[in-house]
Amino acid sequence: MKPESTPPASPLHLAADGLPRFTVEVRPGAPAAEEYAGEELRRHLHAMLGAGPQVRHRFHAAPHVLRINDREAAERAGIAVERHPAGVEEYLVETRGADLHILGGGPRGVLYGVYEFLEHLGCRWFTPEISRVPRCRTLRVGPLAMTGRPAFAYRDNMNWDTADPLWRVRNRLNGWHTPLPDYLGGQVTYAPGSFVHTHFGYLDPREHFADHPEYAAMTGGLRRPGANQLCLTNPEVLRIVTAAVIERMRQHPWATLFSVSQMDGGGYCECPACQAVVDEEGAQSGPILRFANAVAAETSKRFPDKLIDTLAYAYSVDAPRHVRPHPNVRVRLCSIGTCMAHPFAEACGQVNSGPFLKALTEWSRLTDQLHIWHYCTDFADSLLPLPDFNQIEGNLRLFRQHRAYGVFMQGLGDEGGRAESQQLRGWLIGRLLWNPDRPLWPLADEFLATVYGRAACGVRKYYDVFHALGKTGRPHHFSLGERPNSRLFDEDVAGPADAALAEAERTVRGAGRFRVRLLRDGLAYARLMRALPKAYARDGDRYAPGEPAEALRATADRLFRDWRKAGILHLSEGGPIGRHQAFIRRRTASHAVEWLRDGDGAVAVVPALNGRLLEWYAGGRQWLARALPDDFGFPAPAGYMEIPGHILEAYRCRRRSAGEVVLRAMTVEGLENTRRVTLIGGDASRNGADCTGGEVGRGRRYAASGPGAVMAPGAHLQASCLRIESRFVNRSGKVLRWSWGGRLFLLSPGPATVVFDCASGPRRLAWDELPAHERAFEAGELPPGQWRVEFAEFAITHRFSGQAFIRTTLMRDDARPGLALYVCTPILETAPGDGIVIEQEWHLEPREATAP
Repeated sequence: MKPESTPPASPLHLAADGLPRFTVEVRPGAPAAEEYAGEELRRHLHAMLGAGPQVRHRFHAAPHVLRINDREAAERAGIAVERHPAGVEEYLVETRGADLHILGGGPRGVLYGVYEFLEHLGCRWFTPEISRVPRCRTLRVGPLAMTGRPAFAYRDNMNWDTADPLWRVRNRLNGWHTPLPDYLGGQVTYAPGSFVHTHFGYLDPREHFADHPEYAAMTGGLRRPGANQLCLTNPEVLRIVTAAVIERMRQHPWATLFSVSQMDGGGYCECPACQAVVDEEGAQSGPILRFANAVAAETSKRFPDKLIDTLAYAYSVDAPRHVRPHPNVRVRLCSIGTCMAHPFAEACGQVNSGPFLKALTEWSRLTDQLHIWHYCTDFADSLLPLPDFNQIEGNLRLFRQHRAYGVFMQGLGDEGGRAESQQLRGWLIGRLLWNPDRPLWPLADEFLATVYGRAACGVRKYYDVFHALGKTGRPHHFSLGERPNSRLFDEDVAGPADAALAEAERTVRGAGRFRVRLLRDGLAYARLMRALPKAYARDGDRYAPGEPAEALRATADRLFRDWRKAGILHLSEGGPIGRHQAFIRRRTASHAVEWLRDGDGAVAVVPALNGRLLEWYAGGRQWLARALPDDFGFPAPAGYMEIPGHILEAYRCRRRSAGEVVLRAMTVEGLENTRRVTLIGGDASRNGADCTGGEVGRGRRYAASGPGAVMAPGAHLQASCLRIESRFVNRSGKVLRWSWGGRLFLLSPGPATVVFDCASGPRRLAWDELPAHERAFEAGELPPGQWRVEFAEFAITHRFSGQAFIRTTLMRDDARPGLALYVCTPILETAPGDGIVIEQEWHLEPREATAP
């Protein structure tokens, strides 16, 4: 804001003794947004005066007129309207003579001019529910001459807590995340389904793989049916995607932006043609930008006003050497994985921040239409403290210095919202996206004073404690996947922060106290998660934590009561609150174990933990790996588990016999899974039995040993077969797209060799050749329905059928030691009432009894 004309010598006396001395006039024929701007001005000014309806609707001559975008009147008053405001979001607020003139370059500029004037009078809109409208009996204004224009042409914040159209307009956001009606001035719009990660929305190579594998990215020398990206140098891929984008532009003429962008995750194409482009451009962004440019070259012929947007994200963050964005292409540079404690300009040393700053510098040289995608939430645990205010302040200034055209700030957009400090963060982001030169902490104090009242001082101390951690001698770096075991939540930090909040909580009552308690709940959650039992063990027919957990369950129940009272529906990105609560309950509970027995064989099943197979006794030993405390989802991983469904989906035992149990669960997506687990002891294979169905011969029998102990030497089982049938039925009432995967984690008695046939020839992988990380076998390397693990004395053959499978995966784990066998399907589409069946068996027998 700056003075642009000579103001009058005396102020305007707009109200006296609570009575207005003004009228608000909107020019005849004004668009709806200007009419609404006039009503917003009138409503707020009367609210400030406490004027009742009789006063508000009294029509009489008034000494002052507040004119809304009346350029003719402004010109008559001596305002140089030809010079300003020019941009559609620019405004001018100026007093001339007895009147106030509010001019805008477009409908939103007019609205912003009104809000600038009201902010000058002390009005604030902190959250959709909490505003500040100061009361007064007398109102004098001016002399005034204020102009404004945004630092960034595109300003957006994904934030459920501020996803209110009126709040967003009042705080000058204009992006796609929340639809805005025309009477609020409209917004910058993306077409439906065209916001991000869109390549497969135009052409999904998985659906065409049988006839056109060349559409899919080549990775590791193979085109794979489960490819995660397109081959961007394939002319037919370009033709199909371009046609689809043009059709979408026809369908959505009101939209401005159409994203043509890489899918999430890795898997970029390594074919010779794509690699040649990468070599020439020196970056994976080369094929991506050339592809987007080629699409824009065609779409601009038919729709010159429509823009193509693409990503510089993850593996494509670096700028290319030669290619420049087409005039109709916008590049969104994403800061994923960077430090959220320090602005990039501080060169804090975090592994991703330096490369991002380099990429920002390079991209800003290539285009003056660069968009930034920045992050402002913890995807993993959204209620944990996230002290990112200093980097938000510094980085928005940095983006402006590098001529960024637009900024999208991704917070928690899941329904229910209420991520830690997300309302405050939304207020700060709205202020700073318009003008990043404003100091952040005075804005924060303004928010705290109104929203927290007498508790504001203690809440500010809470923020100070956490933000100081980024400025210590050994500064801590954190990012968008912070977990409760982070240094942030060590007691030397969390303790003083909680003490400050405890003092703040004692100073307020009612809603204010509950707001403070929600902040404290985030700290209590971190303590709770750190205190969860680190050991689980089976004791007879129970699988239980190694230490009492009643107090932890009581704490968890209180936290979840608070969060549900606050309307919180998610505790992480895509993580429903019920799923998190179930995780904690099962992590602190003692679970029933169902036993299957046949001959000397035995299997322990824990229905409540994803129907997990905990132990399998055969051949004188226990064959399933145990879960370790650091495993994600402990204590459910290892053993046998499968998806879809969460890692801790609770199953119920529907039917059982000595050698079989039937489990059932309903996933949150609406898939009913009936899982039948069968144990067949004896020499099944030598009695002509089919372990995947039908009558099974029992063969020889052996004296059973008690479950829970390794069988005595000499009590050797000649063969054992473990069979699982998983039957899924869609009960959701809608078409579901999903995939299935099952994993058996073997406890290895020693080095093993994995043997299988595939289209590209037989494979024999010795123990030292097995990957310590996951190794996928797809396409020509995919085992056709079975593979085999050979140990010194035993072999286990894993057979799988019932569906087309897209991938198998091996992982060696020396810590247990163990070997994980994983199989999965491609994306499946099932209509309501339809279902699929997947059958697996693991046939164990001694090596001397098998063919070489």
